[in-house]
Amino acid sequence: MQSSTVVVLTPLGTGSVELRERVVSTESGETWRPETGRKSIKRHVLGVAFPYAEIGAFHEQHLERYFLQLAYAACRLSSSGESVRGYFAVLRQETRDAVRRLRVRYEVVDSIYIVFTSLLVSDMTRLADAAEVAESEGDQSIVTSVGRDIATDALRREIALQEPEVVERSSIEPMPFGVRWDFWGVVYQDETAQSEEHGLCPRLL
Repeated sequence: MQSSTVVVLTPLGTGSVELRERVVSTESGETWRPETGRKSIKRHVLGVAFPYAEIGAFHEQHLERYFLQLAYAACRLSSSGESVRGYFAVLRQETRDAVRRLRVRYEVVDSIYIVFTSLLVSDMTRLADAAEVAESEGDQSIVTSVGRDIATDALRREIALQEPEVVERSSIEPMPFGVRWDFWGVVYQDETAQSEEHGLCPRLL
């Protein structure tokens, strides 16, 4: 009796995929033989690039709002059975320290990774040049735009390093929770290697 084996991916409806072998026999038709321990689960990778290099009450309010968007998305996706990791990129050490405090306050230390690298001389020059143009034209959004570009570059480099198997999703696709994330990707991995942690949603204080 001759037979062949085909591996089939079956969506489970929870962001997971089940792999099963279909054994096809020329004499007895086809049968299904489930393979245990061969599941892979989808993990979202979300990234936020905080564009402000300044420190002040105005920027602190924006920082907390940006952070809570990421923390809430990570919480909701995790509570629905999907794995997720968030990356939050900042431009200053003081901002990094503030984000560390926010992670502790909202109890999301394990689900959000802070991206911070010292600014290169070229980055500082770009920001200084943008600040001069913004002052002359009276448009501070010029500095914000440059800061976002620098933070996004750092964000993408870190995600590429930490998540080598991530596949970036198209910006034309509906993004999680309708937020225009600076990065959104998906990675598939062996469920046996994944240790999911389903924490509580951030508590607004």
